[in-house]
Amino acid sequence: TVQRAVDAYENAGIPASKVRVCESAEDAKKAYADGFNVVVDSFEYIADLPLDVLVESSGAPEASAAAAELAIERGMHVVMVSKETDSVVGSILARKAAERGLVYTTGDGVFLDGILKTADDSEGSKYALDGSYYVSPEAGTYFELSEDGNTIVGADGTEYVKSETTSKDVNGVEYTTYEEQVYSETPFAGTFWSLLPPIVAIVLALISKEVYSSLFLGCLVGALLYTQFAPWDTIVTLVGADYGIISVLADGGNMGIIVFLVTLGIMVDLMNKGGGSEAFGRWAKKTVHTRCGAQLLTMLLGVLIFVDDYFNCLTVGAVMRPVTESHKISRAKLAYVIDSTAAPVCMIAPVSSWAAAVSGYVQSPSINGIELFLKQIPWNYYCLLTLLMIVIISVLNIDYGSMLTHEYNAQVKDDLFTTPERPFAGADDYEAPSKGKSSVLDLLVPVIVLIAVCIISLVYSGGYFDGGMTFMEAFSAAEAGPALAIGGLIGCVFTFVYFWLRGAIGFEKSMESVPQGFIQMIAPILILTFAWTLCSFTRNAMYSADFVSNAMANVGDLRMFLPAIIFII
Repeated sequence: TVQRAVDAYENAGIPASKVRVCESAEDAKKAYADGFNVVVDSFEYIADLPLDVLVESSGAPEASAAAAELAIERGMHVVMVSKETDSVVGSILARKAAERGLVYTTGDGVFLDGILKTADDSEGSKYALDGSYYVSPEAGTYFELSEDGNTIVGADGTEYVKSETTSKDVNGVEYTTYEEQVYSETPFAGTFWSLLPPIVAIVLALISKEVYSSLFLGCLVGALLYTQFAPWDTIVTLVGADYGIISVLADGGNMGIIVFLVTLGIMVDLMNKGGGSEAFGRWAKKTVHTRCGAQLLTMLLGVLIFVDDYFNCLTVGAVMRPVTESHKISRAKLAYVIDSTAAPVCMIAPVSSWAAAVSGYVQSPSINGIELFLKQIPWNYYCLLTLLMIVIISVLNIDYGSMLTHEYNAQVKDDLFTTPERPFAGADDYEAPSKGKSSVLDLLVPVIVLIAVCIISLVYSGGYFDGGMTFMEAFSAAEAGPALAIGGLIGCVFTFVYFWLRGAIGFEKSMESVPQGFIQMIAPILILTFAWTLCSFTRNAMYSADFVSNAMANVGDLRMFLPAIIFII
């Protein structure tokens, strides 16, 4: 109606003095020439004005079809918001527009933010309130906002719900975001049963001490609940592209982490074959003269290799095994020092595969995953205290429980293993380089280059080199998975070239590191894949977050203890 058009101008901030209601084409031409915003009750009155685009949102099929046809005849592009009209004569109007070199398009699109009289979508298109609809000629679509402002219905019928937290633009201005409303196909979603898959995985891991089958069975339980125990659908869903294994491996961030792990495995094998481990071990044997020094050096090397815990364990284990053996340090103690350094240091190092994996779990419009990872570092007491514990145990020579038995057997009985299983027994000699003499730099240089290029890749992905961002802002905005994959590939290529130029290893020998390095990383790749799949079922398919949020809604300050409870479990 005419009044709705006048109200739309007012809601858009245009005063009534700048609006002219016209009852003929003659009046419309004059008002337009005088700089007024024109309102008419028939498109025919403005068809001859110098307009570029008609956005048709009347919802009246006959009137909108006639207006669109006339607009095309007058040389205007057409955005058809009226779905009824497009469904009947859309193909005819599109053909007529194409014959004249014009554009006819429907008003479909996705709206993701905004309220009040005007709004912007995630692509930057402008929307203006027109009656009960927000309309954007720029985006070629419209949406309707519920009276309470909590729900948006797009032109294609898709519903979006208001996010609980606000976001901020680059200037720090807050705005409201809306996320697509997805309805679950299982009655178990959003209930206690949504927590059953991770509970199954945790309990089985504690009982069996075997992580692969535990995670897999947790995923299987999630698929069973989602499909309501339909056998064939369970298999399809477990493997499928919606929430299953294929879906998590199709994610660019996840695949970036896997590529990073493979490159690290290759680098470990290259450094062993090139003599880097042998050179560092040779230096350590000459430099370290006490049991305390051997344990602290093991920890120090683990701290320096913070980019990945498996990379850390493989490298430090290969280097320090002969060194600790010479000081009669048991394999159990060596394993404790390596493992208690590797995971904690990766969890407080922003340039690591753990940072990439953990930040990937963060799905919040108000904070980037890497930014949140950086903020949690000072509060990560478990990792910090674990590292401190290694120093105390090493310096004070404190052992207790089963570790005391292992250390007693190693020092008194010359038995480094104690248990019947004797991994790496008789295999403590370093792999010497095939050519030339190795140097400590053969271990340090590849690692240092890897860390440097990973940092550069992270700030590059965060937009640092585009200008306008500080180093830390770019680091916080980084896409960790793809960035680490780039850094890992560059570091791996550098390591190949470095050892070729050093003459430490030949081409054919170096190529053996590719499959062997991949094999060394199969374990973490399997664990991550099953963990991602378990998370996908729990969070995306079963809406566990909704259940936890609703359960904690009325508990007051007790919700502050939820992280501690989860940590204990």
